[in-house]
Amino acid sequence: MTYKALALSVLLASSQTTDCDAFVVPSKQSPTLSSVYHRRINSRRTRIIRNLVEPSGNDGLTDILATSNKELPLTKPLRQLPTPIRKTLSLASIPAAAILGFTMTPSRRLIAHGVGATFAAVGGVIGKSRLDTEIADAALPALASLLLERGLSLKDAEREALTYEIEALKEEYNVRDDDFKEYKVQIYQSYLKNMCKNPFSKTSDLKELSNLKDVLQLDNIQIGEAHAQASEALYGETCAWTAEEDLEDEYHPDRMGIDKCLFLSERAFRNNDETDEAFQFEFARVARCFKLDVVEGIRRVEGVSTPFYERALKSTREKLGSGVVDGDMLRRARGTLGISKFVADDLHAGCYSSELQSLMGISGSDEGLSLHDEDLASIQLPEGALERLTTLKDILELSDEDTEYELSVEVTPLFLAAAEGALEAALDEEDETPAGELWEEILQRKRELGLTDATYLPLVKGCLLQTLGVPLESASGFQDASNGGKAYEALLKALEVQKVVFALVPPPTTDGDLDIQTLLDPAYGDETCHSFIASPTKKRLYSTFVSKSIQNSESGQEFTTAAQADAATIQQLLGLSDEDADDESSLICAPLIQKDLEAGMKRITQEWDFAEEMVGPLAESSLDLIGMLKVQEGVVNKYRDSLYFQFLKYVAANSPMGIPSTTDSTKLLNLRTYFNYTPTQINAFHLETFGPTYKKSILEAMGITGIMLPEYREALVNLRDRLTLTERDAQTLFEEVIASKVKPMTGRIVMEMERTMMTKKQLSDKRKKDMGEDVYAGKDQGNLGIGSEGNILGDIINLVDFYVENQVPRPIKSDGENDDEDELYYPITILGKELVEDEMANAMYRQLVVGSFTEQNQGKAKRYEDAIPHFGSIIGLDDENIAEVGGTIGTAVYENYVTSQMAKKPVLDQQDMMFIANIQKKLQLTDEKSLELLMEAQKKVLVKDVEFYFDNPDKGINNPAALKRFRERCNQSGLTMVDDVGLGKQRVAQLFLMEITEGIEKGTFRPASSTTGSTLMEIQESLGLT
Repeated sequence: MTYKALALSVLLASSQTTDCDAFVVPSKQSPTLSSVYHRRINSRRTRIIRNLVEPSGNDGLTDILATSNKELPLTKPLRQLPTPIRKTLSLASIPAAAILGFTMTPSRRLIAHGVGATFAAVGGVIGKSRLDTEIADAALPALASLLLERGLSLKDAEREALTYEIEALKEEYNVRDDDFKEYKVQIYQSYLKNMCKNPFSKTSDLKELSNLKDVLQLDNIQIGEAHAQASEALYGETCAWTAEEDLEDEYHPDRMGIDKCLFLSERAFRNNDETDEAFQFEFARVARCFKLDVVEGIRRVEGVSTPFYERALKSTREKLGSGVVDGDMLRRARGTLGISKFVADDLHAGCYSSELQSLMGISGSDEGLSLHDEDLASIQLPEGALERLTTLKDILELSDEDTEYELSVEVTPLFLAAAEGALEAALDEEDETPAGELWEEILQRKRELGLTDATYLPLVKGCLLQTLGVPLESASGFQDASNGGKAYEALLKALEVQKVVFALVPPPTTDGDLDIQTLLDPAYGDETCHSFIASPTKKRLYSTFVSKSIQNSESGQEFTTAAQADAATIQQLLGLSDEDADDESSLICAPLIQKDLEAGMKRITQEWDFAEEMVGPLAESSLDLIGMLKVQEGVVNKYRDSLYFQFLKYVAANSPMGIPSTTDSTKLLNLRTYFNYTPTQINAFHLETFGPTYKKSILEAMGITGIMLPEYREALVNLRDRLTLTERDAQTLFEEVIASKVKPMTGRIVMEMERTMMTKKQLSDKRKKDMGEDVYAGKDQGNLGIGSEGNILGDIINLVDFYVENQVPRPIKSDGENDDEDELYYPITILGKELVEDEMANAMYRQLVVGSFTEQNQGKAKRYEDAIPHFGSIIGLDDENIAEVGGTIGTAVYENYVTSQMAKKPVLDQQDMMFIANIQKKLQLTDEKSLELLMEAQKKVLVKDVEFYFDNPDKGINNPAALKRFRERCNQSGLTMVDDVGLGKQRVAQLFLMEITEGIEKGTFRPASSTTGSTLMEIQESLGLT
């Protein structure tokens, strides 16, 4: 009774009507036939109407309501209760009949029938927890109902109000936060799924989803989850039952629904300001639901977004000039649709092209334009078209290059029709229209079509290249087929075309004008009329033209001036270099030149009455023929050289001792004049032919002694002129003879050096043979450790005499001119010819130097000394090597001499210094090197004295008088005890004390003496003490 009373009281308190019909239970009656019929008709009509209604996202909200009413019977009654009642009901368990009363009170009898049936099924008492769950579950359909009621086409204020109402539902239905978030995700995904069931995309879809996300206050993670769930559900409900070939058809509704879902998902993720990594993750989830990868998914997104942007571009064209469209609007559209810059650039170019076609009145033509259309010449841009196109270009943000390209694509057929017409008229012999007027027609068409120089030049170039290239292509084909006659005819046609084209195109006056020469210049690569012809074919074509031109001359062997001019033009048309053209011309004309040169040489060398004055006219005739036939100079020289060398060999072979007679020399001179030779051109021929003869004469002049007498030198000069050898070539031959003589002379010196410096075993090992007993064993073994046998020095002097007497060293200046007062140049050196190694070269030089100051015979010593500078240069030693050898010898000589002299006297005197200066000169030492060796030698003597003094105290450190003499000796020699002799400062101080002590003991140093201080100071300074 308690619950019944409570329910009744609540019911009465909340009732707004006194109608009691709501509580009347209708009688149960069986349905009549009429009622069944009407229900079937209404059901069918409803299905037909639904099929005519376009699916939308609202269907998802409707589905949520229907599902809730079916699966949760209490959801709808609870939703209809006022908020205070729902909160009261959640306080305790109440009978279902009470809820029945709440729901039936404001209703009419028909509602009571259905609700009563529902609660009859539920029956009994509803518990509190059950009622809380039912109330919370009612929030989902309540949210769907609210969105259906308000709609999603909202303004800012409406969106904020709806957001507030949605949040109030959570409190009203007492829903937990997590559950309410799930409800919102479920609402969003259901709305998205049903929106995608409509295959046709609309721009309002993006706005609706954005508003739905905002009013539901969904974050990025919830949006990602909702799209993934919607995609999976969409695939399961539609695509899983669709054939694969239908899903591949981009116009099938199910395929279009998938693409739409991908597009809406991509836009939602991008507009959420996702990072690239987060976007990749979320979009990959959606794409995988449809068995796609990210790349294919993005491609399909572009397929959906592009039509939207195309419609925006079409609208831009329609409203162009009204001032209501600008670039900012298109940028916002691209941002909304996610159109990439690459896609946008392509669409903008297409939009510009469509507008251009529209202005020319050719839009909608599927087959495009044909060069044979009769109306091509009449098509042109209307007045104001360029300004309109410029406005569109600025809005579309197209570059000048892009617009010029699109313009060129559309108007190219129109311009080419005019250009080719003008060229055909120029080539038509019956058409008398001046070339200037024809060219003006081309320029006028350029202006009519709005072509810029950058667009116009490539078009007119292409047209001219085509005109020039047609006959060249024909000639190339005939040449490849080895049909020289037809190739020649085609080249003649190419000449005619070239003349017409060059007459048609005026010379350039500004940098922007067409330069017709560039069409022939090989430097322009593919933009030339000959670029398609292979290089070998070009050469054969030129050769064919030259050959046919000569054959068609009156004599059949003449290359006329007119033919040469045509050949030069053909060379330009083919893009041949001068070198290639000359080569081909030479191959054809060379036999004619060779025949002429042979005839001229035969007259000069075989006609007995040929006079010298006849050479000039004969040479002039030959040069005229060469110039006319344009034979390459290298080819002509090759023939000349061959003929001249052939006759030169003949003369050498048939002359006594290989020396030409006066008659033969005259013939050779005339032949050189005929061949127009310069002196340097025949040097190599004469050197090769008469070089052996000249070398043989040099050897004969030297005789058995190897020394050439002065009277023979003048004879060799005459012979050189007779053989037509240059002074340089004669010198080279002379040096070859010298080198052949020097080799055995050097070999003898080396053998003697090795014999004196090596043991018998070492010598046998080196020469790879048994050397037997040394017949010189026990004899002179040399001084200072160096062999100095007389036979070695004698061979060296002979070699020096051979060089000097034969005047091998030549006086030269730094600029190469001869001057007797300058230093000598040795063209042949032992090291230069690699006759000895560096070590042996130094040893040979050392041998002569030592012999110069160890020889007792003054005459020989003087001769050795004079030979030293020559021998060093003959060997090929530089100043550094000479100084090194001199220093090595000087060290031993200086030490021996200084030691012997300082043993006799305290220091070296003036006579000793003069002797040392003489040694310095003999050894070719510098002053610095000589002083260095002298100081080192004295230092060694003094160091030995110190060692003796310390090893014998009684005679040294305990003998103050000896120490004083040693100190004075160091001072006079210019050496210090610490730095030079090597005594430590402590020992020097000890010597100072000993000398002072000895002076005090003997009374030398007295305090009252005025000289004591200066003497002590002198001793201190001489010892180097501070």
